[in-house]
Amino acid sequence: MFQLARMDAMGKDSLLGKTPRFTDRAHRTVTGGAAFWPLITDTDRAAWHDRQPSPPDHSDSYQSSCCSEFEPNSIIPTRQMSSESLFDELSSLLVECPNTMGLQSFLPQSDLDKAITKESVKDALPFMVRALNGRLPEKVVQNAKKVFAILVIIAKPIAIKDLLAEGIADTHLPLSRGEGEEANVLLSANGAKFKSFSAFKHEATKLTKDFLEKQWLVQAPVMDTAGKHIILDQRCPLPFVEMDPIGAGQYSTVYRTALHASHQQGIKLHDKKHAVAVKEMKKEDAFNQELENLHVIQKIGNPHLMRHFATFKKGPVYYVVFPWAGGGSLKDFWEREDRNPRAPKLVLCALKELHDDSRNIRHGDLKPENILHFGRGCEGILVAADVSVSRVHGHQRTNMRRDPTKSLATTRSYEAPEAGIKQTAARSREYDIWSLGCIFLEFIIWLLYDEKAIDNFTSTRDPLDYPFYKIHEGKSVVHPKVVLAIQYIRDDERCKGSAALNALLSLIEEKLLLADVESRDTAEDVHRKLEEIYKKAEQDPVYLGTDFAPIPNKPLMFRRRASTNLIPSTTAIPE
Repeated sequence: MFQLARMDAMGKDSLLGKTPRFTDRAHRTVTGGAAFWPLITDTDRAAWHDRQPSPPDHSDSYQSSCCSEFEPNSIIPTRQMSSESLFDELSSLLVECPNTMGLQSFLPQSDLDKAITKESVKDALPFMVRALNGRLPEKVVQNAKKVFAILVIIAKPIAIKDLLAEGIADTHLPLSRGEGEEANVLLSANGAKFKSFSAFKHEATKLTKDFLEKQWLVQAPVMDTAGKHIILDQRCPLPFVEMDPIGAGQYSTVYRTALHASHQQGIKLHDKKHAVAVKEMKKEDAFNQELENLHVIQKIGNPHLMRHFATFKKGPVYYVVFPWAGGGSLKDFWEREDRNPRAPKLVLCALKELHDDSRNIRHGDLKPENILHFGRGCEGILVAADVSVSRVHGHQRTNMRRDPTKSLATTRSYEAPEAGIKQTAARSREYDIWSLGCIFLEFIIWLLYDEKAIDNFTSTRDPLDYPFYKIHEGKSVVHPKVVLAIQYIRDDERCKGSAALNALLSLIEEKLLLADVESRDTAEDVHRKLEEIYKKAEQDPVYLGTDFAPIPNKPLMFRRRASTNLIPSTTAIPE
């Protein structure tokens, strides 16, 4: 994790000698020699003052008459102070964006819009410029807020007049530098050239360099839900105000990240802190495979499959931004809701989610830990997620490390029988049907008994993988303990009183948990049959069942305590 220290370590007068307005995780730096860029430093402040015009000679009759005629109480030194005030305001609004390549800062879009107004632009410009260019502030606000903010930061707001005359706008950013005789010419990606800095003669080189350096302060991207792939310069900050590493695999790290509110459009965030999950990858091949999978999910359009918000390439590093599941995983849901009474509404809710999750499933590693819960209680939805992302949502990961008795199940527990015989075979959609059958059965066990009953049931199967099948004489068969569990559930009076649960159990036994791949139902068939069960249960309370109160004595296999010395390691996130 990032090692954090107060910004005070940078010096009392860091960032212009003022305490900038940051989030509650501000005032920090990244150790290990990470760079700080692009920040505004004391050197910038000194340069800002050096570039200010000398106070005018008040004996100059022309200057005096101009000031008297247009604005008697306004003189250039007053405008200088107003420009400095805007400079200080912009500096104080910078937000830190921590990342693994160093600490960067950005000016949030919402703060930029508030700071750069017609009035503030007018106040930051010398009197004569305003007097002779009456519509200048309006043009800045309409098309060049970012450009003007950069000019204020490098102490040359007056340059906006000629740059606007050349047609510059915020859409031209970021700019680059010309070569040779055009070394002080600003170039846009679309081929536009802006030569205004050349007029400043001996200052031109420094102004050009400073502009290109400070432009990144206003370049943090705005994300939407389109799943765009955005290529960023390494100097461009990401719109994150927190970035806490919470899980790592061989090729990736996942962070719980706070997204700045003004840098997102149309994203339904389930957290007041605008939390998102960010997966960082440094291997191009791994990212390309991830991107291919994401595009497939996006085309399917199933709300119960995890979709990404955006992907970024920033220098040599790749990022994938996902929604953050505040409700954790399905395993977390079972634990959190375990004490709530098993009312018919909860059973109906479970049927609905199982029905929704069965649509267009093709995952390859389905298990409760890879199914995320968005929202609260029955009002939320379940979403099948990428393994490396799902393992770090909620608190399941840390709980399992602290308490090894929390769960015995591993990735292989939910594997289909064909994985045990043909390890190199490609996984078909029917592979996921088996995994669904395992999860559905555990869901019923939770509904009728409790979360501990699931772990106790798991412990009755073969360690260390605890599969739902056995290999007998080279052939796969459903594990005898699974067959016994289904029989116990079928004999439960509450299941007998619920035609819906009985139908679901029959579907699991007869169409999902079948060792023969070809005999399993397709995802479409499962979805259709679950829809029939759910609709009947929704319309007919008797079909759903009315009595789901806990019974005094659970079947022995659901009461047996799990052994703690058979638990596999869960300290890493598989790729």
